[in-house]
Amino acid sequence: MRSLLGWAMSAIWIVPSLAYAYEPVRFEEPCRRAGASALRQTIVVVDEGALRARDGGQSKTGDKRWVRAIIELADAREGISTNNMEAGERLIIMVARADGSEMVPLFLGCSPNLSTNERAEREKADSAADRFFGRDTGAQVKRQVESFQARILEALTQVNRQVEGDDKAARPVASDGFVRALVAGGRLVDLTLGVPRILLMTDLRFVDVRKLADKESARKFGFEWALKANVDLSRAEVHVLNFGDTTNQYMRDFADAMLLGSKGLLSGWRTDGLPPLLAAPVAVRHFGGTIDYAGLPTPIQVRLAFDKAGTLVNSWVEVTVIRYSRDYVEQEAEAKAAGVGVHARQCEKAWEWRARVRGDK
Repeated sequence: MRSLLGWAMSAIWIVPSLAYAYEPVRFEEPCRRAGASALRQTIVVVDEGALRARDGGQSKTGDKRWVRAIIELADAREGISTNNMEAGERLIIMVARADGSEMVPLFLGCSPNLSTNERAEREKADSAADRFFGRDTGAQVKRQVESFQARILEALTQVNRQVEGDDKAARPVASDGFVRALVAGGRLVDLTLGVPRILLMTDLRFVDVRKLADKESARKFGFEWALKANVDLSRAEVHVLNFGDTTNQYMRDFADAMLLGSKGLLSGWRTDGLPPLLAAPVAVRHFGGTIDYAGLPTPIQVRLAFDKAGTLVNSWVEVTVIRYSRDYVEQEAEAKAAGVGVHARQCEKAWEWRARVRGDK
């Protein structure tokens, strides 16, 4: 029998080219399940403009890699567990409109998979009759995963409908539409839903590759874009599936700098599928307060997240330093002379680091 994924993906490519408005697809039942308390959330942003036909070329609606990547990320493949999502982990899929006008929610739901312990406990209660009639834990999870996959595919079908309709109507594709849509969408991450992991599916068409002559210039240009866009990714682990230029060796350096300047850490990068992913956190700790910086109480925020091997994942230390204040010059000079606070160590000043790495003046 033909798999649901194969059938649905084929259906995606033959939808009629009509004008279309996105309708969010929901799969919320697993979010309400008792014990569904994943520490991480996953957000996917699909750049609509990256799929559009431009410059006399063909649209990418026939390229199934982006759909497969999302299904693999969601751990929703039939009969194959990738462990890419935790039990009950929140999945949000958004579309960045090609004209840069808005961010549209496409899918909202949670993974129906069970943790190892939860599944073992449920299987203890399975009876022979349950297994005979297909009511056992394994059969129930299988049906839920199939429904999860079907709902995701239902959502992704809308993207191709919109792209085909917009191509037919010759609607504009803004060169900076992806960034403008991120800005228009406001705050992308709701931190109450967990530590953020973001997958960006874009062609980075807003990047002037002529300015990526070497690694240093690419990073400087990336930080300039971060400052210009002023997008806050809430200290997310970010993965990029690049649909665009694969020949420029410094494109990743640009993306790394732009994301870092937007409070995101580039953790994975690919042009042909889902990038390698980091393990999920099993413990998260937050700390906040102030540290003494040259006699000044300086705000600091710390997030420490550990995977099951005890390795730090998606952890951040953020210190806010005011560069231009002259109010405490004398106190800083005294601290330097006395070798106290941060001046007791060989620390590079934040603005000197930015000048060296980003080329700030």
